Amino acid sequence: MDIKKRIRIGDLLIENKLISEQELEVALAEQKKTRRKLGKALVDLGYVEESALLQLISEQLGISYISFKQ
Repeated sequence: MDIKKRIRIGDLLIENKLISEQELEVALAEQKKTRRKLGKALVDLGYVEESALLQLISEQLGISYISFKQ
């Protein structure tokens, strides 16, 4: 069984060049202030598209991503 090491979502997004370290810092500050999940903060700030975030998370978890918009 292939088990991937879990990586924090911010680090994963930076590693895949979807956000910058500066954007992560801003989003983490926003998350702390608003108590929202980091992914929601990143999407609301316009740093990453929700579909790109969900695709990346699904790949990390090893599950299929299905968009119901299609």
